[in-house]
Amino acid sequence: MKKCRIIMTLAVLLLCLGCGGALAAPTAEFTPLTGTAIYVNNQYLPLDTMPLLAEGTTFVPLRVVSSALGAEVSWQNGEARIVQGDKTITLRPGEPNANVNGQSVRLFAAPRTDSGRIMVPLRFVSEQLGATVQYANHAVDIHPAAGTVLPDIPKQIGCIGADDTAEYIYYGGYDGKMWRVNRKTLEQEELAITPAEPLASGDTPYADYSALNVWGGKIYCSGDYSYKHDEGRLTVFDPATGQTTYPAAEDERLNNKSYRYQIYNGWLYYQTAPSTYGDLYRVALAGGLPQGAAQKLASNIHHFWFIGETLYYNDWAGKVFQANLDGSGAQKLGFLRGSVSGLKAYDAGWYYYTSQGGDGDLKLYRVRPGDQAAQEIFNITASGRFFSFGRMQVVGNYLYVAVSDLAEYMPGKTGGTFGAVWRMDLNGQNMTQVTLVKTAYFYVFRDVILYSDVTDINNPVWRAERLK
Repeated sequence: MKKCRIIMTLAVLLLCLGCGGALAAPTAEFTPLTGTAIYVNNQYLPLDTMPLLAEGTTFVPLRVVSSALGAEVSWQNGEARIVQGDKTITLRPGEPNANVNGQSVRLFAAPRTDSGRIMVPLRFVSEQLGATVQYANHAVDIHPAAGTVLPDIPKQIGCIGADDTAEYIYYGGYDGKMWRVNRKTLEQEELAITPAEPLASGDTPYADYSALNVWGGKIYCSGDYSYKHDEGRLTVFDPATGQTTYPAAEDERLNNKSYRYQIYNGWLYYQTAPSTYGDLYRVALAGGLPQGAAQKLASNIHHFWFIGETLYYNDWAGKVFQANLDGSGAQKLGFLRGSVSGLKAYDAGWYYYTSQGGDGDLKLYRVRPGDQAAQEIFNITASGRFFSFGRMQVVGNYLYVAVSDLAEYMPGKTGGTFGAVWRMDLNGQNMTQVTLVKTAYFYVFRDVILYSDVTDINNPVWRAERLK
C-alpha cells in the first residue's frame, strides 16, 4: 500500500511537470490593502496606486518601491528589469518565477498588473535589494542595507513646512526662528541660528523658514535676515553648528526670489512666489551647492510634488499636469475634470480635492485615473455660514483634515473650532477629532502630529503630540 501511494504521488508530480515544466502557481485573490503605511528608512513613502493583499502577502507597485531603494527599473518586451549594483532581477506579470542574476527564484504569487503598474510581493523585492522588512502597528518599515545610496523620498502635496530625520522633526515659520522636536520624547527645542551676514544697525532677524528640507545633514530653506519680506534667499543651515550660509548661485532668483524648496534626485526644485502662483525651476546640486544654470519647468503653478520618476503640478487654472522630472512631456490629467484648484492631497492613486459652492456648501471629493466621475466623500451643509477645509495629509489608511466649525455638526464632539484637525478613513467615514484647538498648520510624521495652536492669533504656539 505504501509503495502504491509513492507511485501515485510520483505520477501526479510528473503530470504537473509535463503540463508546464513547473508546478502550477498557487491561485490568490487580490484585495486592496487598507490600514497600512509604508516607510523606507523611516520616511513615509507615497504610492501611485493602492497596495494589494493576497493570502497574507503585501503587493506593492514595483517601480516606486524599487526606486526608493536605489534601484533602476526598466521595461522591455513585457519584462521588468531591476538593477541595483551587481544584482539584476527580471520578472514578468503572470509568471511565478523571477530571475535573480541568472537563478530562478519562485514567488509566493505571480506579479500582476493593476492600473497599468506591476505589483510584486513587498518582502521579495525589498529583501532581494538588500533591505529588511518589519511589520508592526499598521506600518511596514523597510530598512535598506548599510551603505545603500538612497534617492530622496518625495514630500506630499503642501507638506513643505517641516521635515524629519530618524531622531528629530524640524520646522519653522516666518519669524526667523526654527525648532526641532525629539521624536521619542516630544521635547521641543529652539535652534540657535547665526546669520551668514551681520545685521545692519537697528535690524531685527526675519526669515521665512516655513518651507525647509533636511538633506545631507543640513537644512535648506528660504531665508532673508532683513526687512525685505518679499524676498526669498536660498539659505543652508547646519543644526550642528548653528551656522547659516547663502550659497552662490548662477540663477539670481536663488538670491532673492525663491521659495517652496524641494530637493529630489540631486536637484533643487523651487518656485518664484512664496504662497500663491509662481514659475517652477530646478537647478542641479553638486556637493550640496547649486551648480550651473537653472531650468524652467512650468509657469504659474500652485503646488508641485513627485511620485517616483514623475513630476506633478497644478496651475493657476486648477488643471493638474504630469511631466518628466525635467519638465518635458507635460500632459494634463484628463480624468480630473474641471477646476481642481482645491487639490489638497494625493496618495495610493487617489486625488483629494474640495469644491466650495456659492451657498456655503462644502464638498470633499476623491478621484483616480480611469474613473468616470469623482466620488463625493464628505459634504457639509451650512446655510448662511462659511465653512472650509484647510490643509490635508494622507498617511496610510487615514486622511487628516483641518476643518472649520465642524464640531458644531458632529453630535457629542466638543472643542472643534476653526481649524481643528480631524481624521477620517480614506472614503470619508469614521471621523474622529485629533486636536482641540484652533490650528493653522499641521504635519503628521508616523505617530506624531505637529501643529500650530493659534488660539491666541497674536501668539501662536507649536505643539507636538502622540497620535492615539
